[in-house]
Amino acid sequence: MTSSRRATIATTGHKQLSELASLMADIVLCEPQHLYNLLNQRGLVSRLAEINYLFLIDAREAEDYNTGHIITAKQAKTSKSVFLPFEHVEIDTMQNIVVYDGKSDSLDSPGRAQQCAKMISKSSFSTVHILKGGYEKFTALFNFFRTEQILYTIRELENLRTYPVEILPGKLYMGKETQANCRTTMEQLMIKAVVRISADHMPVWTSDVLRVEVGPEKGKDQFCFEKICDFIDVKMSSGSRVLLVSKHGCVRCSAAATAYVMLQHRCTFQEAWSHVRRCKPSVAFDKRYTEQLCEWERRVSATTTAE
Repeated sequence: MTSSRRATIATTGHKQLSELASLMADIVLCEPQHLYNLLNQRGLVSRLAEINYLFLIDAREAEDYNTGHIITAKQAKTSKSVFLPFEHVEIDTMQNIVVYDGKSDSLDSPGRAQQCAKMISKSSFSTVHILKGGYEKFTALFNFFRTEQILYTIRELENLRTYPVEILPGKLYMGKETQANCRTTMEQLMIKAVVRISADHMPVWTSDVLRVEVGPEKGKDQFCFEKICDFIDVKMSSGSRVLLVSKHGCVRCSAAATAYVMLQHRCTFQEAWSHVRRCKPSVAFDKRYTEQLCEWERRVSATTTAE
């Protein structure tokens, strides 16, 4: 074989490897908040009932998985230390893919989560997320999502308890009326203060409540973001977690959450709104609040400049 022929074959081989690599999905680390919020998305029923919504993979040893795993996680099986493809799972249709092992916290360490993620990435069109801190960190934060159950019926998935989404990890949450009035939910998340955004009476399971009378009625669509943000700051400074709540947890509390994220991170209206939407993609926005939030952005910007 001539040297030019060998060079051509080598070039072709490198090109094929390059093309194969480009087809593999990205692998990135994700914070526990990301998985927590994925587990808590809901329409009329929990989104975990959607067959291609979330593919959660436990890459630990079988013994560890059987002892306890994160709710709805599938066990990744191995043969001679090599992860096997999942049967009867259309990975290329999955919207969200998360892999975890015991406690991986880096993409550089040769852990089981990294090995499994590489195998999955060859068949996925979606980014493959590796859970930072793994099973140990996630269950330390959200022990109520630990289970030994392996199989679920569709009805069980539809009726899974969903919790308020996390806007700021371990500090600020956003949810709906039924969640704010659920003792179990409030105690498990250790939420002690609530901003109740409604023009109507809304029962909540705590006595530490800021009542904000904003509703769809004419003349009741004006927010006082400063008052809301001051309340949140005071409660957080004393170690309390705060829940923003409105009837459906979509419109009014998302406006309040956007305002606080702007203040907390000194960011723009658009950046704050994008953050809130990442936490809960189903949130809706009422144009009546746009002008108020734009004015709040100017006030936050002026304060930042003055500092």
